[in-house]
Amino acid sequence: MDAKATRRLAAGLAGLALVVVAPVAYVPLMSNATARATGWPAFVVAGLGIALAGWAAARDARKRTRACAVLAVLVTAAWTWLFFGAMRLPPSDTLAKLTTAPDFTLPDELGHPISLRDARARGPVLLVFYRGWW
Repeated sequence: MDAKATRRLAAGLAGLALVVVAPVAYVPLMSNATARATGWPAFVVAGLGIALAGWAAARDARKRTRACAVLAVLVTAAWTWLFFGAMRLPPSDTLAKLTTAPDFTLPDELGHPISLRDARARGPVLLVFYRGWW
């Protein structure tokens, strides 16, 4: 195998490796709402991996180099389905059933008991829950 063919195979393998580790690029940016919701860091890394593997396959007719490019696309398709398809929440009718909260009585900020039924009698109620003991 000549040096150019070896470099092309290495580029194809590197592209496949980028695609395999692309979901890890998602983790450091989890605090960014857009990155968390869309997974764009992983897609950027996967895109680079596909481009690198595709470049190598376009310049090397050997099956193993082309297999790297095909696997890169298949792996990206698989984890894209996992990210957007398999991790999707199932439909639920629970929210529709809970349009009205069950009645309860709790102390207000001054310690006086207040019930949801009494508050609802005075008008619409917005419930806000705070984490206790900051």
